[in-house]
Amino acid sequence: MMNIAICNGDAQCSRQIEDVIKSINAEFGDKFDFRTFPDARSLSNSEWHFDIAILGIGKVDGIRLAQSLQKADSHLITLFVTSHYEHLDSAFEIGAFRFLSKPLDTERLTDSLLRAYDKIKNSSDFI
Repeated sequence: MMNIAICNGDAQCSRQIEDVIKSINAEFGDKFDFRTFPDARSLSNSEWHFDIAILGIGKVDGIRLAQSLQKADSHLITLFVTSHYEHLDSAFEIGAFRFLSKPLDTERLTDSLLRAYDKIKNSSDFI
């Protein structure tokens, strides 16, 4: 099972992400465990290990947070969910796996998470 950290200042969007993850687990078996963090500080201070981070940009400074998290784990897969397109270049410069726009397309999120799962699973570093 892979762990997903969700950190998005939009509570409704976070719930929508949680629902997608629950739906994937129901349809494909338990692939993911997840935790939702209310802000960047609580995620940064967490000792919980996660393989995938789904971050917002806006109230949560997702770009800086992603950079910090990737310093700690260079294999971390990062997805951004935001309506702030002006951060698109920055997201890709730090190696974002996906940049998902709001309103959230649940099919695209599902596909992105399953692709991230496959990428991690097929990585020689995955234990």
